[in-house]
Amino acid sequence: MKTLILSSILAFITCNVSAQVNASFRVAGNCDMCKKRIENAADLKGVKTAHWDSKTQTLEINYNPNKISLIQIQEEIAKIGHDTEKFKADSLAFEKLHNCCHYERFNYDESKD
Repeated sequence: MKTLILSSILAFITCNVSAQVNASFRVAGNCDMCKKRIENAADLKGVKTAHWDSKTQTLEINYNPNKISLIQIQEEIAKIGHDTEKFKADSLAFEKLHNCCHYERFNYDESKD
């Protein structure tokens, strides 16, 4: 019986650990204020870690796809004024950013999905 319980606990832990996925995508920004804002926007339920690099404009995340999707994460970041690979930030949110945070906007081909 103890072996069965221990095996069940180990299987549960293994399933939860393996549910974590590493991914990265582009997020536009310029400075340390952008970094803080982007990483805070990605601090969502299901996201374990989020680190944005200003030189590569890449956000590297570790997340649980059973709890949140990459699309949802990118939508949240776009809401606060930063363009992502999939979503262009609202112009009003972009304009509210500090002047040093006014990055070069991503080009989106409207004919593509």
